[in-house]
Amino acid sequence: MPHEPTTLPLHRRLRNARRARGLTQSALAGQVGCKQSALSMMESGRMEALARGTIEKIAAVLDVPLEPETAPAAAAAAAPASGRAFCPNGECPSNVPFAVDGEILFWPRRQPSPGGRHCAYCGEVLERQCRSCGAPVTDGACCPQCGTAHVPPPPSAGVGDAAAWAAARRRELAEWRALLEET
Repeated sequence: MPHEPTTLPLHRRLRNARRARGLTQSALAGQVGCKQSALSMMESGRMEALARGTIEKIAAVLDVPLEPETAPAAAAAAAPASGRAFCPNGECPSNVPFAVDGEILFWPRRQPSPGGRHCAYCGEVLERQCRSCGAPVTDGACCPQCGTAHVPPPPSAGVGDAAAWAAARRRELAEWRALLEET
């Protein structure tokens, strides 16, 4: 029996197409000339984060029609890459936040399956190089070559007191991990 067709919103189709092509948000943002954080917001359903022209560029790069599809596109599976990788999603539970000099930095946890292409926690395409200078990723919150933070903070991060926000988020993550261990 054939799979029943579904209609996905544009932001989901764009995100799914980006992931299927193995592109990180940083790489796609660089190709179309927007900020990674704005692309992340758009993929979360906040379409107003990007201008219509930028969304059209993204759709063209990913070969996604702007009109709704009636069936999901088949994702091409690529061979997993090797080496150190991290999830670039600031809202992912794999990234532990800390406040440093009033700014939010994330310490990315190692992924459970080394060499995988997607985050084991949220499904985002893993980053293997610095989004600013292209240096290979090493342990730590920032690139040792250029100092760029590996994981950009989500829009909600650090609103008000950065240290309080980071502490509250670490408590949420600890509760989440405890729930996972119980199951």
